[in-house]
Formats: sequence, structure tokens, C-alpha cells
Amino acid sequence: MILRSNTAPLCMINLCLLWISHFLLVGSRSARAMTPRYRLPGDIIPEHYNISILTNLDDNDFTYHGRVTIKLKCIRATNKIVLHAYTLTIGTDVLRVSEARSEGAPKPQHIKITNSSYDTVNEFFIAETNKPLQPNRTYIYDIPYKGTLNTNLWGFYRSSYLDQKSNETRWLAVTQFSPIHARKAFPCFDEPAMKATFSISLIHDKKYTALSNMPVKHTSILEDRDHWVKTEFETTVKMSTYVVGFMISDFEHLPPTETATRQIPFKVWVRRDALEQTRFSLFVGPQLLDFLEGYFGINYPLPKQDLAAIPDFNFNAMENWGLITFREKAILYDPKSTSVNLQQSLTFTTAHEIAHMWFGNLVTMQWWTDLWLKEGFASYLGAIAMENVITHWQTMSHQVATDLGYTFALDSLNSSHPVSVPIGNPAEIAQLFDKIPYAKGPLIIRMMNHFLGDETFQAGLQQYLNKFAYGNAEKDDLWNELTSVAHVRGALPAETSVKIIMDSWTVQTGYPLVNVQRDYEQGTAKVSQSRYFQNVELKEKLGNKQCWWIPLSYTTGHDSDFNSTKPKAWLNCSGPIVITDLPNEDSWVLFNLKATGTYRINYDLKNWEMLSEVLNDESEFRKIDPLNRMLLVVDSFSLAWTRDLNYDLAFKLASYLKYEPEFIVWDAADAHLSEIAAMLRYTPDYDIYKEYLQSIVRPAYEKIGPLAEEPDDSETSQRKSVITAMARRCGLDLYEQEAKELFKQAMTSSSDSPVIPKDIRGSVYCTGVALSGEREWKLMWNRYVKSNIPAEKENILMALGCSKDDAVLGAYLSWSIDENSLIRRQDSLTVFRSVAANQIGYPIAKTFFVRRLDDIYNFFGVKTAKMGSYLTVLANYMNTQKELDEIKNVISRNESIFEYSKLAQDQFIETVQNNILWFKTNQNNVISALRPK
Repeated sequence: MILRSNTAPLCMINLCLLWISHFLLVGSRSARAMTPRYRLPGDIIPEHYNISILTNLDDNDFTYHGRVTIKLKCIRATNKIVLHAYTLTIGTDVLRVSEARSEGAPKPQHIKITNSSYDTVNEFFIAETNKPLQPNRTYIYDIPYKGTLNTNLWGFYRSSYLDQKSNETRWLAVTQFSPIHARKAFPCFDEPAMKATFSISLIHDKKYTALSNMPVKHTSILEDRDHWVKTEFETTVKMSTYVVGFMISDFEHLPPTETATRQIPFKVWVRRDALEQTRFSLFVGPQLLDFLEGYFGINYPLPKQDLAAIPDFNFNAMENWGLITFREKAILYDPKSTSVNLQQSLTFTTAHEIAHMWFGNLVTMQWWTDLWLKEGFASYLGAIAMENVITHWQTMSHQVATDLGYTFALDSLNSSHPVSVPIGNPAEIAQLFDKIPYAKGPLIIRMMNHFLGDETFQAGLQQYLNKFAYGNAEKDDLWNELTSVAHVRGALPAETSVKIIMDSWTVQTGYPLVNVQRDYEQGTAKVSQSRYFQNVELKEKLGNKQCWWIPLSYTTGHDSDFNSTKPKAWLNCSGPIVITDLPNEDSWVLFNLKATGTYRINYDLKNWEMLSEVLNDESEFRKIDPLNRMLLVVDSFSLAWTRDLNYDLAFKLASYLKYEPEFIVWDAADAHLSEIAAMLRYTPDYDIYKEYLQSIVRPAYEKIGPLAEEPDDSETSQRKSVITAMARRCGLDLYEQEAKELFKQAMTSSSDSPVIPKDIRGSVYCTGVALSGEREWKLMWNRYVKSNIPAEKENILMALGCSKDDAVLGAYLSWSIDENSLIRRQDSLTVFRSVAANQIGYPIAKTFFVRRLDDIYNFFGVKTAKMGSYLTVLANYMNTQKELDEIKNVISRNESIFEYSKLAQDQFIETVQNNILWFKTNQNNVISALRPK
């Protein structure tokens, strides 16, 4: 039975203000006249593009020549044609505009262009005509131009690889248009709502193969150049510019596989040296597409699906419709070298991108405000597909645990941002490709799935996709369709809508802390909410100014039913509620079953102690679901950080890990224990903390078997990998002895069979490099250069940062931003992250960042948001005011360099301030809790 006060409307003042702000910034569909200056005016919209590009990969200046002919529809009379173009040289003297005529009609007269100009701030190209274009008429706009294949991994860019057989460098040209980089390849209306169809032709040397979104329509040899061909592709479906894709390469593929239902052909294109590493993706990809076709009830709209592994790629992958592009490590699988973690990750990436074919490509967000609408759903639905295709991987539990870790960390900052964030200038977009849309997004979608029920949720998605197919939508459109289905099916009361619930999660920053205070005599619990802040001072100042609609599920020690995830009660903005019929003081209560809600929980101390006792009982702890065991560990440490719980209890609770068989719990615990280690590692008390870590890790390490033995199942392999990593970081003697010997064997082995099991290879490599000298470092570097396996190359890159030699680490960092080194641009941050994680390397990394700031910025190119990623790495280890002031001064003196990383700047400053506050208030508490009593 639930006791609560009368339900009040959700629209508190703060939420109303957010909605109003959101409306004003984004605009409504009926208010196009109020278009901000950085948006296209909307007077003219594209209907069709004919794109022809000649690319000479053997020309050292890497220029390409293009011509785009756009069929335009005039919406409002105008004498200005405004579209996007950036880093392109347009032939302004030969621009042509004419009114479109039907076949057989008299040839139209050209409309004279009187002036043309660039708006470099907003990346517009503007052509002015001598007379206005008229509403409801169509026009043809012909634009010749040329561009350069850049190395910044955006637009139409070049990549390369070393062919192992010939030892020659091979070049390729490929696109990356999301979010706003199609304009760097051809003049276009580069906004997601400006959908059109595309006919693409690529002219290239015949020794290369051209790919694009659609199958090849026709290939012809050029009359004046017999070794050149023109590859013409079928016309696309209606789509946004950011999912247009094309590439020219000498890539090859294994025989294609097909989906079982409709025989959609799948190919994985790759450099020939890596062909055998595509077999797993060829196996799993069609199955994922088959499942999603059935789930959505809508056929995949294109006649083929190509996947391509690109040597240099900025993202993990990109959902170009019909031509999904990947970073090599995100798609290539080698059974001897690719760890289970990475195998699952690359499968998830493939599932995520295939889910985009519907969520993102078929139905696209109206504007970048709803970036999460495609990314969050692609992640969640991709995880559903993956769990149904490979059932023994426990995909959803793993994904939830990972996403909660990212979300809880970032969204506990005041400088975080809403899931649905009002985007103004497109320059802000790149900063928002963070863990909020990609991690918090799928979490709140999963929460919605649970409170609506599977059938209602699926039916609502199908209704939404069918209604807005080949068009654009906003989150309210999805909420309306889900509410409609939910009311028909009785999944929600008539007076409640999905919007009322979900807007509390999408339009405000942060997440709630649910406080459960039990009255043991009455058998009740008072449940209230406040916002969780990592900063104690912010919590006290701002914690009670927000509220959420929170679905509450719970169980007790008497029944331990973790499968009833439908909410038994709702906590909303009406204030605290009282839950009755709870057991007395002999039984624990636990909320948020299977982590179906995105919130932390704090119990009264007695309930915490009972939960700790059951966890530390080897015969009882399995009564609690693994996801809830994970939540208890992370919540206890997070509440100890804010002094809502004492560290004595958190450390006592975590001691149960010696029994824990689940990877997700170990992985989450490792993140929080490592966070404390980062704060203490330069203090005299660090050895005391390491002793505690060793007391937890040693029993688990002794159970996982010798390092040289590879477990038979994926779950054990993953648990062994995280325990091994923890053993390395806390200096466990048993581990170091084994790892040193294994590394020595690996360095001297001439056998093709790996000496070090793939799941622990990264840890052993790191230990070997740390305990060895320059000779072994060079041997590992040579292995990196010669390796043909992306997973192995990444293991080595990370391990090379474990050296204890200052000079070696300094040189390694310099190589990471050297155009002529063998470290790829996409991996530069990996090098920086590996060195900063090294206790010896962190000050070297910080000094490198400060002194080489201009070089780093120039290496990644202008308008880069990458500088924010460097700040994020440093923030993890910084906890002194002196260091913070130093970096703040660097930022203030270099505003132009950090212009596109302002969000990351704010988060960096707040994170370090939180670290400083923790160090002042909690360092002694931690050490006191760990000293022998």
C-alpha cells in the first residue's frame, strides 16, 4: 500500500523555464521567420543533389575537383541562395542558376548571379541573384568547386596504410560528415532537416574501387584517360547530408554474407592484409540487422550494407546509410589477440550503427538539440539486438553498468548538460558528443521501457518510425506516439503522459539521489529526493531545487524478488512519499531493482549495515542481483565521497568482493577504488591504501588461476582481466612475479602462438615495460610498428606509456603529435592518457600539455574540440589549487585554442575543485578507516 499526498503538476518553475528556454532557442516549426543567423534561412530547400567528384590519390597535392548540381525548391521569395561551404574553392565565375523545366519545355534562361561571398564565421556561401526566386518554383543550381583531401579526419579526407606485401604506402579517400562536415566535401544545405536525394559519381584511377551509400549503377572508362573510370551510383533515398558517405580505395572484401530474412548482402571492406579479421563481423552483422528489422517491423530501406575499416578515423564508427565506416579496432577481430572486452565492444558498435539505419537515418532529429534521440536509442536498441543475437554475453547488464559509471561521474557536475540540450551555434555541437547522449540517453530509455512494458514500448517505437519515415522529428513527437499507445494499452493512467515523466529526465541536468529512511517499528519508509552533486557545497546549496518523476521498484530480504521491475510507486515533485508494509528490523530493503532507474540511493545507516552484512556472507550475497550488488558498491563510495556515508562502511562493504564472481561488479568497484588511488598516489599514505587494495585483490587473484592460463568462458575472462589490472596497479607481489616471467617469455619467443593470454595482455605488457629498460621499450615499439592487428597495437600503445624513464616518456609524447611518426592522429590521445595514468608520467604529461599547447592544437586542426579531451585526462589526477591555477592561466592566455572546448573547460575546473575539496575533507577519513583499529 502507498501513502502519498495529492499529485501536483510536474511543471515546477525551474522545469517550465527550461522548456521555455528550449522553445526559444530551438524554435518551433511554425516560427521559421525567427531563424537565428547561424541557421540556414529556409527560404530555399534542396530536393536532389547530383554530385560528381574527381579524385587523384596519386597526386601529391591531394586536390579533388567537384561539381554539384542541386535541384532547389523556393519556399519564400528571395534573391539570396545561402548554403554551406567550408574549405572549398568555388568557381564563382561559372556558377549557374536556372529555373527547372519539364522535359520538352523550352530551354530556361539563366538567372544572373550578381554577387557571391563567404560568411566564414557561419560557414555559408551566399549567391545573390538579379531577380528574386519565386515561391513554389524549382531551380537548378550548378556549382563547380575544388578541395583538398585533408588529414584532420573530417569532411573528405585522406588516410593511408603500409602494405605488408609490397612495403609501400597506400592511400585512400573517405568521408566523415557528422555532425557538420559535409560542407567540407561539397556545397550543400548541411542541416539534418534539409533532407534530399543524392546521385553520386566518383571519378578515379581504375586501380581503385569506389563505394557509396547505394550500389553501383554504372561504370565507364573516361574517353580521354583510359586508366580512369567514372563510377555512378544508384540514387539514394531521401536523407540528411551527414549520413552521405563515399570512399575511394584499393580495399578488398571476403565473399559477402546475407541476412536470413531478405538476403540483404553484407560486405566488409578492408586493406587486404586484414581480410581474415573481418570474418566475425561478416557473421554477426547480418544477424543484428535481421533482428532489428523484425523489432521495428520496417524493412531495411537500402538494397545492400557495406562496412569499411578505415586506418585513420576520428570516431569509433559512423552510420553512413548503406556504408558504415569504422575505426579498425572497432570492427576487426583476431581470435588470438582480440580480448573478450574488445570483441563485445566491436559487436556493440556494429549493433549501434545498424540501429541507426532506423533511428537517425530513417527518422532524423529536427536539430542537434535532440542528438540523444538518435544516439541514445541506437545504443539501447543496439544492446537489445546484441543480447538477442549472442545470448551468453549478458550484454544488457554489461552495458547498463558501463553507462551508469559514465553517467554518474559526468552528470554529478553542475557543469554537465541536459540530455536534450538547447543547441544554438553549430560550433557547439562537437562538444556534446559526450557520455550524456551516449550513456545517460540509453539508461533513461531503458527506464522508460521498464515502466511502459516491452510490448507498449516496441509498439510506440514502430508507430513513431512509420509516421515520420524519411522525415524529421523532435522528442515530443516520440513522446506523443508512446503516450498514445500507452493509453490505449493501459500502460499509463489517462492523466499521465510520457512527456510529463521523461521531460524531467531530458530537459534538466543531473540525476536524483533517492533517500530512504525506514521506520522499523511502523514497517514504513519515507522516500524523498534531491539532486546528487559530487561537490558537498553544491549539494547543500542547490540539491533541493530540482525534482524528477522517479519509478520506484523495491524488494526485501524476505522475498528477494529482483524480477519485478515495474514500478510499485512513483516519487515526483509532490514531495516525499511513505511506503508501507515493509518488514521489521530483521530484514533489509533494497530499491531500484536491476538498476532500471537512473538514480543513486541512500539508506538509513541500519539498512546499509544489513546490506553490508548480507554481501559479506558468502552463502547469502547471491540473493542480491549482480546489478544491485554493483549499485551498492558504487553508491556507498559515492556517498562516502560527499560525506553522506562514512568510509568505514564503504570499505567494509567492498570487502565482500573476495566472493564476487561477476565482472560488472569488479569493473565498477575498480573505477571507484582507482579514483581514490589517484587522489592519494603522491601522499605518504598511499602505501596504506595499497595494502587495503591488496587485501581485496589477493584472494580474488589466487582464485583466477595462473596468468598463462586462458579461461574457457567470456565472463571469467573479463573478470580475470579486471582483477589482473587491479593487481598490477596495487603492486601485488604474486602478480608481478608471474607477469615479469610471462613478459620475458613473450619478448624471447619466436612462436606464432601468443605466450600471454589476450585478455590480460595489456596489463602484462604494461608491467613488463615498467619493470624493464629502454631495450625492452624499443622491442615493444618495433612490435607496434610490425603488428597487423588493431587490438594488439592498442595494447602496445598503452603499455609504452608505463615506462619509468622520464626521457622515454617525453619523447613518446612528442611522437604522438608528430606528423611523421607512426602513431596515427586518432591514437594521439591514447598515448597522452597512458602516460598520464603512470605515476611517474603524470607530471611529464602535464608539462607536455602546457609547453606544447600550440603544437597540439595545430596538429588536430582549427576549430577542434580535442583540447577538451586533454583537459579531461588531466582532471582525473589533479587535486591541488596550484595545479588548477596553472592550467586556468594557460586557458585564459589561449582563449582561441580552447574556444571549441568551453564545456570541457568548465567540467575540468569543477572536477579539480571537487578533487581539492575531497582531499581537504576526506583524505584523513580514508586513512583513518583503513588503519588497524
